[in-house]
Amino acid sequence: MRGLERIYNFLGLTGFILTLFGLYSVFFLFYDKWYTSFVIGGTLFLGYINHKLRHGSFFEKLIQQPKTLLLTYGLYVISALLIDAVGKQLFRLWHYPSLNPSEQIFHVYLLGYPFAFFMVYESWILIKHLVTYTPLAFIITFLLNAFVHEIPNTYAGEWIYTIPFITSEIFGVNIVVILGWSLLLKIPFTINKQLFFK
Repeated sequence: MRGLERIYNFLGLTGFILTLFGLYSVFFLFYDKWYTSFVIGGTLFLGYINHKLRHGSFFEKLIQQPKTLLLTYGLYVISALLIDAVGKQLFRLWHYPSLNPSEQIFHVYLLGYPFAFFMVYESWILIKHLVTYTPLAFIITFLLNAFVHEIPNTYAGEWIYTIPFITSEIFGVNIVVILGWSLLLKIPFTINKQLFFK
């Protein structure tokens, strides 16, 4: 058990460092591939917090339900492909100016979206234990994630939005994008609920 806790502590610290590195690479290096380290780090760090608070977390699923976690990851990848097929390819609402096709596969579909979903869900677990009224917890979670994920990208430009007609922004983030994060929470929320996660 102590050995497992050491692993959790190491992963939590690693997550914290990766999250900070992602943000540092945006605001000081203007690095346009910042998001991968940010969402992997955020997942590990929030998972560690939820584990320590005994809320259930990514770590418990990793150890106790590895097959279900792998299935979740697969569904997240499929969701990423569908979202980009509709939003990016069909409606051309965003694009990745600095990523070539192989980088898009790696940074967007295999890591970016899936770990964003993991991170969003870990934040949901945490907020739901702080705000017990579910609709309010949902609103707080998607709004918080919208700004935490999108504001740094206004500096880095890993993805660029091309949303027609609606130009209203809050902190440089288009209002449509902010509202779109409700869907990006609903996807992992629904998948995890169907797979009997807490």
